[in-house]
Amino acid sequence: MAQKQRRKKYRDRWWPGFTLLEVLVTVVIVGILASLAASLFVNLNYRIALNGVQAAALQYIQQAQNNAEKQQVVWEVAFKDTGSQTEWAMTSCPAFSSTNPCATLTAWNPLGSNPSLFAIKTGAPYTTLVSNANGYYTLTFDSDGTVDSSNTIPAQITFVLRSSTVNPKRCVIVETILGETTTAGEDSTADTGCG
Repeated sequence: MAQKQRRKKYRDRWWPGFTLLEVLVTVVIVGILASLAASLFVNLNYRIALNGVQAAALQYIQQAQNNAEKQQVVWEVAFKDTGSQTEWAMTSCPAFSSTNPCATLTAWNPLGSNPSLFAIKTGAPYTTLVSNANGYYTLTFDSDGTVDSSNTIPAQITFVLRSSTVNPKRCVIVETILGETTTAGEDSTADTGCG
């Protein structure tokens, strides 16, 4: 009987729980899962912001085309990468001709909510808008809203993250001389969709 009481007393004092090794393994696993989730969350935020830049560029291209149609005047939209941020500008060109192009754009605006995150991926097949001597890419719409003959069709501009090992691309493509615009994107290093 005394032995049973000693066992019961010992069992009541003993605290059931996890060993130190079990706790450490659990902490390591939770840490690994948290770091993966944080990385995925940051990449998702970058892709959302990149989609926003693509949508803004599409909006400005369509706005320039609509202005040209409504006002019966040549309009030009331009994009540039300053090295630290991506910008856009738009202007009307009442006296536009092949010998008298639009005036130099001076009213540049940041493209998107965080223009320092993004860059224009230069060179064909990524960006095929007209590149001028001032370092920006232009798309010109004639007074009837069609794409000017100085532009190659399809005309495309591609945006990427400024510093990233995995470089998702988002592009805006003007597919026809009538100015039909579409968007495309890719999330890998393979050159499909935007190239």
